[in-house]
Amino acid sequence: MKITAKGRTAAYSFLLAVQPLAVAYGLTTQDLSVLWVNAIAAAGGAVLALCNITPDEDGKHEAK
Repeated sequence: MKITAKGRTAAYSFLLAVQPLAVAYGLTTQDLSVLWVNAIAAAGGAVLALCNITPDEDGKHEAK
């Protein structure tokens, strides 16, 4: 699974748009929403890193 820069931009934009809506509707507090955004961004970054490596001829992984 390869996610393009355009896809990452859309995902982060969606995340940042949902954050104030969740606070406005009382689903979370502003402090907690910042923590959730950071946690989701960190997890997303780890997933992107893992999805964008390929094994070389020796079976080791190298960055694309």
